[in-house]
Amino acid sequence: MPTAYTDLLNTALDDLAATLQTMSPPIPIVTDPRNIQSACAFINAPTFTTPFLLNKRIQLTFPVQLIVPSPFNLDAQRKLLNMAAQLLNANVAITEGRPSSIEIGGALYPCYELIVNMEASSL
Repeated sequence: MPTAYTDLLNTALDDLAATLQTMSPPIPIVTDPRNIQSACAFINAPTFTTPFLLNKRIQLTFPVQLIVPSPFNLDAQRKLLNMAAQLLNANVAITEGRPSSIEIGGALYPCYELIVNMEASSL
């Protein structure tokens, strides 16, 4: 049975995943790289800063990779752009996006990486 983590960073990850799971139409949300499948949004590990040096309020930057099946063609690009537009409407702070690729099981898949900013506090 997986461990239930309730710390500040894991709670922020869970909150982002829960927010993205409310999109319509739904996109599968993946937080464990072992569960990556094509046509999904993978929330990767965040970077964070503690701007007030108190470690009670942090700013997080989550890379979210939108992944679709190969091949790298216009159909994949259109699907990625559509998925990115859905996330832009999901009430999260997306500050940038860029086309990329991701390796899954030795195969390269087209993806679009979005940067989502959040703030978390234990106050």
